[in-house]
Amino acid sequence: MFIELHTRSAFSFLRGASLPEDLVARAAELGCPAIAITDHLGFQGSARAHAAARQHGIRALVGTTLEVPSSKGQVPIPSVVALAANRTGYTQLCRHLTDRGCPGPGQAVAAAARRNTRLCHKATHAPWNFELQTWNFPRNAVVALTGDRGHLLPRFLLQDKKHKAEAFVRQLIATFGHENVFIHLTR
Repeated sequence: MFIELHTRSAFSFLRGASLPEDLVARAAELGCPAIAITDHLGFQGSARAHAAARQHGIRALVGTTLEVPSSKGQVPIPSVVALAANRTGYTQLCRHLTDRGCPGPGQAVAAAARRNTRLCHKATHAPWNFELQTWNFPRNAVVALTGDRGHLLPRFLLQDKKHKAEAFVRQLIATFGHENVFIHLTR
């Protein structure tokens, strides 16, 4: 039995092309019991995928693609596919994505005043600056996949930076737990 655990919908701009409903319909047509919609930095296609999955009699798994900055000033690289293993995992991923998109405490008041908007709830980090060590997910709540060829681990391996690849995997294990980290193999 095959289950696709890293599917980006059209809601992942320039990364996915199909609507969540079409992805779910195709998975059901192929006999898959479930499909994970893992849109980039959010759950944009998740609600529509769940509605379609109910119609087709399969499960829609909730997940997202998270990033770690590659280095100061550079564009972040997709680093890990995170799947909610349960309601706690979903809650924690939602909190992580919310905090990630909000300015840090020192910037929140000035930024909100400039835009005349509400402050982000409990913002603790500057956007686009989440270090893997600061991620705090409860054990057995979130499952981590290392991602496809465009993600951080495969990039390290393709560049023959084995020491960086090993250090990254060790950080993933420290963050998500040994039993919750899986190497994503693709051809």
